[in-house]
Amino acid sequence: MKTKNIIILRGVSGSGKSTAAKLFGGNVEICCSDDFFTSEDGEYNFAQSRLSDAHEYCRNKFVAALEKEDVDTIIVANTNSREPEFSFYDEKAKEVGATVFYFVIENRHNNKDIHNVPIDAKSRQLNNIINSLKLI
Repeated sequence: MKTKNIIILRGVSGSGKSTAAKLFGGNVEICCSDDFFTSEDGEYNFAQSRLSDAHEYCRNKFVAALEKEDVDTIIVANTNSREPEFSFYDEKAKEVGATVFYFVIENRHNNKDIHNVPIDAKSRQLNNIINSLKLI
């Protein structure tokens, strides 16, 4: 089996992670907890009470993508603001010998946030990302 590339996108809610994930070409599988809240007609209906279900959905999709022969790259497009949020993906990727890359997405493009996440929550996410950066 060919070595897979795993891309873990990190960024505050509404920064454009899902949009950026769609820019990658090739045989790509995008895993995003937001997909759990998106209806067939593309309407986003977030429910805080279902957040753990959404993350379980994303983890299951990721594991299934690891087993697909025709998938070269798997992108995880969640906030991934703290290590416990992305360690599952990192560990599973390393178990199969995949190469893992991390990208932080900044909202320098004035992306419209469809999630309506309060600014204080986004500030916490940003602080978590900054405090968990591994630069060396």
